[in-house]
Amino acid sequence: MTYELVYYLFMVLIGALFCIIKIPSERLYFFITLFLLCIYSSIIRYSGFDGDMNAYEVALKSESFSLYYLKEPVYWMTSRYIYKITQSEEITFIIFDILSFIFVLKARTNMKLPQYFPYLFLLFFPAVMGMNNVFRQYLSYTIFLYFTSLLLVGSGFIKKSFFILISILTHNVGALFSPLFFTFNEKRHISIKSVFSYLCVLTLLPFVLGTKSYSDSGMLGVGVYLFVMLMLLIFYILSYRNRLNDISAKFLYYFIYLISLTSLAALLMGSAQSKRVGMFALMIILVPVVKAIEDNYKQKMFVRVTLYIMLITPTILFPSSLIMLLTQVNS
Repeated sequence: MTYELVYYLFMVLIGALFCIIKIPSERLYFFITLFLLCIYSSIIRYSGFDGDMNAYEVALKSESFSLYYLKEPVYWMTSRYIYKITQSEEITFIIFDILSFIFVLKARTNMKLPQYFPYLFLLFFPAVMGMNNVFRQYLSYTIFLYFTSLLLVGSGFIKKSFFILISILTHNVGALFSPLFFTFNEKRHISIKSVFSYLCVLTLLPFVLGTKSYSDSGMLGVGVYLFVMLMLLIFYILSYRNRLNDISAKFLYYFIYLISLTSLAALLMGSAQSKRVGMFALMIILVPVVKAIEDNYKQKMFVRVTLYIMLITPTILFPSSLIMLLTQVNS
């Protein structure tokens, strides 16, 4: 086994422990988790680069200002600037990793999610594949997660708008998920504006994805992602037993939208694009699923551990994600 895989399994164990125990001090928990994640990032980056990360490495030295870079400038432009300072590809990527970890930890705090959530989110196979391959999309996940937390705590319009824009300008696929902005509002039921935004994105989907890269992100078909989403949707509905309140009902509407979006992408677009949509959707779906456990189960520890193991296990079983953890620098 590689150092990367060994440390990944260690992090899985730590996450499982947080399903059962809780550190009383939020500040101590934050620094312990951030420290462990920084080690995780360092091992990944110094173990060698997988897939598209080799292209990211080359792009750090690029001076081009083509449309390809300008339409997603948050990562492309800032990474060049940081690289000029660090003169190290590994350190540049680690800096972005640390920023992403902070977004996830801050989002957990805002949404009052249990302490195992960041481990589930970052060790889930779309995140593992994102950190090791589709890096901009991974960064967009984490910023979008923080944006989601701002919606739930009722942050101001400017702050919410800023972070959804940053997510989209990090990876444009984030725009497909922007209707969440209109889903959570002061109205008790779903708004006309929200429904309209869903329909607009679904209608424009072929034009949006038609411009994206066709580089694939593994051997798994998008059907696997859809199956996982449907299973999580069933779990979500059964957990609430027809007692959906304002927030949980709106998450249900958005859940259905994400499945519709991924299904339409699978029908209309290539395998690479539809899988990227599915990966993004799966990451967002973790929020309502974890909230469903906290809201509905007396035996929270048992349900947490069961769901955690079920969602983490595919990272080891799926060849497309496992291979990301087996990278090592040739001596």
